[in-house]
Order: sequence, then C-alpha cells, then structure tokens
Amino acid sequence: MGNSSAKTDAEKAELDILQHGISWWQTIRQQRNFHSLPSLGSAGRLNIVLESNDTPCESDSDSDSEDVATMHSIKYTNPNTEHHATPLVVFGGYGSGTGIYYASLPGLCEMWKGPVYVVDFLGTGLSTRRPWTLGFGADADVTKVEDYFCDALEEWRKNMGIKQMVLTGHSMGGYISTTYCERYPKAIERLVLVSPVGVPNRDPAQTERVANAPWYFRLGFSMWESGYSPMALPGTWHLLGLHGNARYNDASWTNKELLRLYFHYNWSNGLPSAGARTHATLLHPGAFARLPLNTRIPKLVGTIPRISCIYGEKDWMGHYHFEAVKHQIIEDQKDNGEMKTTKNMPIDITRIADAGHNMMVDNPEGFLDAFWEIQKEAEKDLHNNSEGMKDGKIFGQIPWMRENKTFEKCFENRTVEGRSKNPKGTRKNPYMWTKCIVVEDHGNGTFKVQWKEGESKGTVSRNFGGHRLRLIEEEEVGACL
Repeated sequence: MGNSSAKTDAEKAELDILQHGISWWQTIRQQRNFHSLPSLGSAGRLNIVLESNDTPCESDSDSDSEDVATMHSIKYTNPNTEHHATPLVVFGGYGSGTGIYYASLPGLCEMWKGPVYVVDFLGTGLSTRRPWTLGFGADADVTKVEDYFCDALEEWRKNMGIKQMVLTGHSMGGYISTTYCERYPKAIERLVLVSPVGVPNRDPAQTERVANAPWYFRLGFSMWESGYSPMALPGTWHLLGLHGNARYNDASWTNKELLRLYFHYNWSNGLPSAGARTHATLLHPGAFARLPLNTRIPKLVGTIPRISCIYGEKDWMGHYHFEAVKHQIIEDQKDNGEMKTTKNMPIDITRIADAGHNMMVDNPEGFLDAFWEIQKEAEKDLHNNSEGMKDGKIFGQIPWMRENKTFEKCFENRTVEGRSKNPKGTRKNPYMWTKCIVVEDHGNGTFKVQWKEGESKGTVSRNFGGHRLRLIEEEEVGACL
C-alpha cells in the first residue's frame, strides 16, 4: 500500500492541485459573467471548505483491524451548502483520481445544493491498494471484478451516511458507476457519465487487426492481457512531463507541473493494484469492454431515473455510441407497443467545445455549463416522460473564446459560421457549418444571426446559441474554435 513518505507526497500533491483549482475559480468567477450558472449572490459562497476522509469500504472486515480497507474522498462544501440535500459523488477514470476534476470541482460545489464528494475507487489514488488476486485477461471473472469495485462503493456510501446520490464517473469510472447502478439502483437519484469507456461491442475486425498488427503492437496487447500496468513503467516522471506538455492547453486554470506531480505520486503511491488492473480485467486490448454496456444500459430503464452523458468535441470516445443506445431503447419500447420515448429514463448527450477525453481539464467552464444545463433539465422533469436533451449540443465555445481573448474579435462586423442541421447529414454527423452574420449579442450566451447561404439563406434565427458559432478564418484565432 506504499510507504508513509510516498503517501504523504501523494496527499500533498492532491491538496496542491485542488487548491490551485479553488484559487483559479475564486479569481475567474468574479471576473466573468457566467450566464449559465446560478447568481453568485454573496461572495461568501466562494469560501470553499475541503474535508478529507478515508472511509471503511469492506463489509466483512473487522472494524478494529488496522488493515481495514478504506476509500479516500474529498468533500467540498461552502457556506450555502445544504448538508441534507442529495450529494454529488464524482469519480475519475483509469490512472486518474480526485485531482483530474481540480478546475471543475469549485464550480460544481457552487452550483450544487448539497455537498460534493470526489472519490478514489478502491485500489486507486489514496484509497487502499490490496494485492490483486482476481486474474487478468481471459482468466479474469468480469462479474467478480465489477463486484470488487461496486461492493466497496456501496459500503463507502453506507458508512458515509448517504441515502441517495447523483453518481458521476469519468471513463473507467463511468463504466464502474454504470455497473454499480445495476447492483444498487435504489442508491441512485441520477447517473452522469463523462466519456464512459466500454459502451460499444467489440469491433468484429479487431481480433484480425490485432493478429496482423506489427510485432510491437502485438507485444503491447499481450502485456495488456497479462495485466502489465503502464503505471509500473520506469521513467514515468519524464513521460508524464512530456505527455502533460503536449496534452494540456496553456490556459488560466492549467498548471502542468502540479498535474505532473499529482499523477506521478498518484501512480507511485504503492504497488499497482485494482486501479491499475481494470484495463486487463474489464477491457479487451483496444478498450472494448468484455461485457459491453450497450446491452446492459437498456435494462436500467425503470430503475434509474435519468442518464446524462458528457463528451469532449475531440474525444476519442465516440458520443454516437451512446446515441445508438438511446435509439435502441426508443425502438425497443416502440416494438413493445409503448410510447416512443425513453420513458422512465431520459438520456442527455452533450459535448464540450475544443475538448478531448479529459474535458474537465481541457475546458472546465464548458464542462460546468453542460453540467448546469443537465441539472436544470433534471429539475424540470425529475420523473421523466421526455427523451432528454437534444443530442449533440456543444457547450463551452464562448468561454474558450474569452479565455483566449478573442471573443470580441469573433463577432464584430464579420461573417462567421453557425452549426446548423444538415438535411443530408448522418447519424454520426448530423450537422454542418453555414455562413451567417451576427446581428445582435443578447448578452446571455445567445445571438441573433442572419443566414447567408443554404436552405435558410436570408432568414433570421433570433436566439442562436453561442456554442454553435465559430470564425471562418480559423487560423486567426487558433484555439477560439
């Protein structure tokens, strides 16, 4: 489980990156007008308090034992937090943990009525890392591996005194959160999936591609199947530095050195355990789930009130896979003679502008915009009867423009492009960019635009979302897009 020095370093790295996120939020929140967030009111609500907890998460452990397994969490509250309101519980993905949400957590704390918890799954981050005994690859029992994580989460929930929660999971955390809903649906008020892994079936051609791949790919796939963890590679400090410099944007919220320290100590705090083994137990090489979620999610209809999905616009996880799941649910109910709707389980599918798989780092303001919109939709219709938000809505375009100081340039006396419905579009790409002129900025994130081409040429859209506008001269504004 790591020596005390390594754990102390990991704790400090976690606190440093989380405090950086709070400092950034306290500065930027008072500088910018966040139309999509609640009114700031008293500045006191920016006084965020962090509370660290290591909570027992094994039902069969002796409570007096020093070896009792615990799950590590950080609780976010502010003076306006209603402590008896439904909490938001957030998990990271593979190789990650609490720190990946550092820039988004303060905003989530401000918008959420109840407390916000960010948690390390058992065997990851600062949670207990037991020796792994459940096998790898084809030798692993997927159901038992899922039970390992889900049962620990359930014990954590009960020991924290949480009756129901809105559960949020990123990537592998999204997969595990979904499997938890299968086992303990009564504990879930809603499920939010952030670019979840494991949704589609394995590509039938994948096995052939693996067999015919160059030797170094086949070696990597073989290491994957045997449980070899990339977190155990030598030289991770240098690799993380190279990766961070290339992967993350230079932005007001980004501190690449703190991110590097957080991931390094997160990985090196003990031998690779459950958190480093999920790829080799739950996924085939290539990140296809051994038990895909696309056939399991429809079975949650009637037990989970709502599922909301957030993807990055440049995400390597395809949002269209979840759109296919939503479509399948609708068709299944239609075949059964039911009303054509995701009755009892609306599904929202949104995306974040100019963001990849880790969109909470790439564009935290867009991530918060999407989260707040999802929350408002859920409050309108907590018990469903709708299909969810319109698929593919992109959030965070204007915040990213403001970050790069190009917002004023983008819409001043110039032709831009608006993302509109394409009559000839496909399910995977139903939209097109069409030239238009911004006639008026309403000041609330929407605009009045007049179309210059296409079927709508000459007509006016009076409340066109800013997240659907971009400059034509992309090279002039770079990351404004």
